[in-house]
Parts: sequence; structure tokens; C-alpha cells
Amino acid sequence: MRSQRSNTATRLRRHCAALFGVAESDMLCAELRKEKFRMRIGWIENGPGCGSYSSIDVELLHKDFSGSYDIKSAFLN
Repeated sequence: MRSQRSNTATRLRRHCAALFGVAESDMLCAELRKEKFRMRIGWIENGPGCGSYSSIDVELLHKDFSGSYDIKSAFLN
């Protein structure tokens, strides 16, 4: 299981710029990645400077994301 997770992570890092439709330069710095993708991967603001990640309200899990989890569009991407 650990090797499969590692292989998937490596493939995603190599091709994520194309998957997300962003420039390769956006992927070079951790701060840029965090700022650019935070909302797309489920970040929810809980207050100034505070927040957490949602496990279901995630744009990447939905074909046509409307801002919240929809069982009809989840995992069809």
C-alpha cells in the first residue's frame, strides 16, 4: 500500500501542472502551490488565518462543482 501511494504521489507531482491547467512555475514553490490550490482542494476558512480542509466539498472530486458536495457529480471527474 505504501509503495502504491508513493507511486501515485510521484505521478501527480510530475503531471499536476497539466492536470490543473496551470504553469509549471506555479508548482515550484510550496507557498505558491498552497495559495493557488488551497480552495480547489477543500480549504474552508474558519476565521482570520484559521481553517481546515473538507473531505467532501472539494472541487477535484466533482465533475461540475457548485461549491458543495453533490452525490450526482462526485467522482465523475
